Amino acid sequence: YAMVLITSLRWKSLLESIKFKARIFELAEIFFLGQFMNTILPARLGDVYKAQLIKKNYGVPRSTIIGNLFVEKFLDIIALIVLLMVSSVFVFGKSVPEGVKNVIAVGITAVALALIALIASNKFKNYLKFLIPKRFRNIANLFQRSASSSISAKNLPFVLALTIVLWGLESFILYLVILSLGLELQFSSIIFIALFANLLMVVPLTPSGLGIVEVGVAGVLTFMGFERNAAISVAILNSIITYWNLMLDGFVVYVFSKKS
Repeated sequence: YAMVLITSLRWKSLLESIKFKARIFELAEIFFLGQFMNTILPARLGDVYKAQLIKKNYGVPRSTIIGNLFVEKFLDIIALIVLLMVSSVFVFGKSVPEGVKNVIAVGITAVALALIALIASNKFKNYLKFLIPKRFRNIANLFQRSASSSISAKNLPFVLALTIVLWGLESFILYLVILSLGLELQFSSIIFIALFANLLMVVPLTPSGLGIVEVGVAGVLTFMGFERNAAISVAILNSIITYWNLMLDGFVVYVFSKKS
């Protein structure tokens, strides 16, 4: 729950760049509802739901908020890949498994495509608008303006610092899971696994990467020398804390929230 507040604080900083202000606990409620939707819907449709809630409660266009969320996820993935590459060197040295290399390659590709899209939409916006049907031009324009103004030299250090704190908390949760099962693993390896699990959700084929993350975590732990049953136990318990707990608590918030 500390992670929900920290993530909401980061989102608040990004939203203030597009001249939107709201109380931290109001944003935390909307963020929590969106994350709940991400646990039951694929393709991170919960982010679209967040945008819908902002529009419903504050009157801000959906496309403006989606552009802002796009930048947030873009920064998330950049920090994730950089930290994952650094931690993989500490954990594997020069013998990084092929599967890990492939997942990192997918993440780098996603970042590259997103960066190209951002640069192209900003530099060639006067030309691109003629390729977009008239009925969608205003939506595209709002998205582009929001995405290009969501981050600045003023808020970037703060946003990146909170992002690092969030990944640290993710790693600490996994550390506690491993400790609770009476197992041991170097913290550098735990950081790597936590980052790797989140990178598996970059392409959200299932709700919050359900199934894909568990298989990935268990696979990496097995590669690191854990017995198969122990690796599966860690993956399942971590999933209960980070996925199923969020889904159940999110459902309660959804039922009683006045914003949903």
